[in-house]
Amino acid sequence: VKADINTAKRLIALEPDIVRIYPTIVIENTKLCRLYENGTYTPPSLESTVDLCAKLYKMFTKNGVTVIRMGLQSTDLINENAEFIAGPYSSCFGELVLSRIERDKLETMAKKANDKKLTVYVPPCDISKTVGHKRENIRYIKEKYDIDIEVKSNEFA
Repeated sequence: VKADINTAKRLIALEPDIVRIYPTIVIENTKLCRLYENGTYTPPSLESTVDLCAKLYKMFTKNGVTVIRMGLQSTDLINENAEFIAGPYSSCFGELVLSRIERDKLETMAKKANDKKLTVYVPPCDISKTVGHKRENIRYIKEKYDIDIEVKSNEFA
C-alpha cells in the first residue's frame, strides 16, 4: 500500500491530465498465475483494494488529475467466469470505489451525529453510490455507529 501511494505521488508530480487505476489480478497461464499457484504471490482482497483505490482516486482528483477508469473492463479473458483466477476483480469495481468514498463521507457525518438517525441529502445521481452496493454503506454505518441513515434526493444539490 505504501508503495502504491508513493507511486501515485510520483505520478502526480509528472502532472498528467488523466490516469487509469487498475488493480492487479491473476490471469490463467501467466507468470503471476504460477507465483500464485506456488504460494509466492497472494493477491490483496477486494475490500483492501477498494480502500486503496479510494485513497488513490482522492489523491489524483485533489491534484487536478482526472481518473478516467478504475478496474479492468470485462472481456473474454477477464470476467468472473473466464480465465480470471484470483485477485480483486469486480465488474463494478469503479462503482465500488466511488461508493467507498461516499461511505467515508457518511462516516465523518456519523462521528459528529448527536442523534441515532441521520438524513443525508445528495443529488439524484449520487444516491446509489451513497447507499452503497447492496446497501453496504447503510449497513456499515448502522453496525459501526448504531445510527440509522436515510439517503434522500436533493434535486437542487
